[in-house]
Amino acid sequence: MNTLSCKAQRLVQHMGTGELRGNAYDTAWVASIKKDSGRCAVPNARAWIVANQRADGSWGSATDNLHDRVISTTAALMCLCDDPKHQTQAEKGREYLEKAVPALQDGDTTPVGFEMSLPPLIDKIEQSSGAFSFSISRYRKKREKKLKRIPDRMRMSHATPLVFSWEIWDEDDTPEIPLAPNGSIGSSPASTTALMKRSPNAEGMNYLNRSFDMQGNGGVVAFNDYSIMNRAFTLYNLMRVGMPITRIIRQAALALKEQWTSAGVAFSPNFPVPDVDDTAVALWVMRKTGVLKGTEGLDTLRAYWDDDHFRTYPFESDPSTVANAHVLDALNTFPSSAKVDEMREGTLGFLKSRMVNGDHWTGEKFYLSDIHATAHIASAVGTWEDQTARRGIDWLEKQRKQNNLWGIGSGTAEETAYALTATILHSQEVENLDIEHLRSSAEEIRRAIDSKNDPDIWIAKTLFSPTDIVRSAKIGAVMAFDMEVK
Repeated sequence: MNTLSCKAQRLVQHMGTGELRGNAYDTAWVASIKKDSGRCAVPNARAWIVANQRADGSWGSATDNLHDRVISTTAALMCLCDDPKHQTQAEKGREYLEKAVPALQDGDTTPVGFEMSLPPLIDKIEQSSGAFSFSISRYRKKREKKLKRIPDRMRMSHATPLVFSWEIWDEDDTPEIPLAPNGSIGSSPASTTALMKRSPNAEGMNYLNRSFDMQGNGGVVAFNDYSIMNRAFTLYNLMRVGMPITRIIRQAALALKEQWTSAGVAFSPNFPVPDVDDTAVALWVMRKTGVLKGTEGLDTLRAYWDDDHFRTYPFESDPSTVANAHVLDALNTFPSSAKVDEMREGTLGFLKSRMVNGDHWTGEKFYLSDIHATAHIASAVGTWEDQTARRGIDWLEKQRKQNNLWGIGSGTAEETAYALTATILHSQEVENLDIEHLRSSAEEIRRAIDSKNDPDIWIAKTLFSPTDIVRSAKIGAVMAFDMEVK
């Protein structure tokens, strides 16, 4: 077994709940918990916020994204604005927001729940340290519009995706709902904090104390268990490039089946609402490994069907293109039938309608990167829409930088892996392409396979980078290249 295959097998064998770096948003929420004396209940979280302000006064990911920096900075200010010891930092943060908030533009890559979280955070800051000069009325309107989509009886229930953003409620009105088995609310430290500030208990506080960074930067992670997503996406990245189905791979697929329900799966066993993205990827893996057979899983997918596309969650207002591409992959594991053909044709039409300038797809609600979106969607549609796929592949080729990388800034190994994989799969499944000229790109990925410093290009409430999944994409791309040019 070669070195890459060994790395892939070890990665699958030792997958846990998933690694993440700490982030300012969740750390600030945890740092805002106070004891009865008024002192900070989690001083290491407060210390992290104090130590991690950026030079421009903001907090947030090293990946330069205005929405991420704004929501992270508002959370940090909520934590610091009433602390007389850190007024200089708080003032710098306010100055940043005065410039940044008016510059915000709505777009597909806005963080999850941004319009739900921003208004109450701004209100908390203004109550403590005075009004801002800008208006956020458009976000208040968006918040109200989104809330109206959810029936009143479900608005305060843990059975909606809102449970991931439980901190959106006013502290005195935070609904009390049952904790998940791991002690969280919505598998989110920020959500759990909202309830702990009203009704503290040992189980919830233990969850928060376990949520500090698993990679050593000291902050609180966005979620400390995304084991279903971690397993499904890691297997998907490796299997789609031809990794053999070994005993270890099959065991991992069987572990997914243990979490499978009639509604599919969520990203975490501790999150109560399944979604179509994790469901589709897990379903693809289970069917490719033979864990599910026949038409098993088809009715589960169909429950997410919404006339011409698949919705990710109930009450969704903006469908995910990449999630629909993942569903298309899953549909391709079923034999043709009236149900399958209807959903496949509708999804293909939806994805074609979302193409930009006739040649690519842009980043969207879960993924910041245009490279990521175009690579995944072009691969998914290639079997059925070869010309559409080829335009996407041609666009990818034009985005390759002089340093042989693709992606944000000077390029990233992760995005280069997606572009390389998509090109190779297109060559294998649709039409023969020259792959040898991408050798330098493959070598750039190879050098970065073991790095855990990949930029944050995945979107939740803030930007993040799922370590195992990203590593599997890098390993898979280089494995595919080596097999293609051997």
